[in-house]
Amino acid sequence: MKQLGVFAWDKGRKEFTQEVYHEGNPALLDAARRAAALYKHGRVVEGTITTCDSWNCEVDRITFLHEFYGSLAEAMEGDAVAQVCQSFDVPFLDVRIISNSILLNQDPWDLGTGPACQEYVLSLLRAYWQDVR
Repeated sequence: MKQLGVFAWDKGRKEFTQEVYHEGNPALLDAARRAAALYKHGRVVEGTITTCDSWNCEVDRITFLHEFYGSLAEAMEGDAVAQVCQSFDVPFLDVRIISNSILLNQDPWDLGTGPACQEYVLSLLRAYWQDVR
């Protein structure tokens, strides 16, 4: 398995690396857990989202990411967003709704997941703002 040629800034090590972990903000994660009780479009799971600057549907690569990193989903945007957030000390939590996964369920893409994700994120933010007031 070859890592792609995309580098990310590892704030803890203060260097660019091809493998960096961005922990979700604990307060946002707690709010996400509370908002999960309100989510009615599926089930909320907590786990690892792997990310790279590449879209793929290679079953062997996705299986590797799932087995090696415990990945529940793959996304192209998460790492870039995490880097911007850490650069400006903004709390970060990556949230995804999995409508289709070549590895997990092979369902067709569901366009209704966008509004469902937005609804969940609003619930998450409402729970978060109750804490920071």
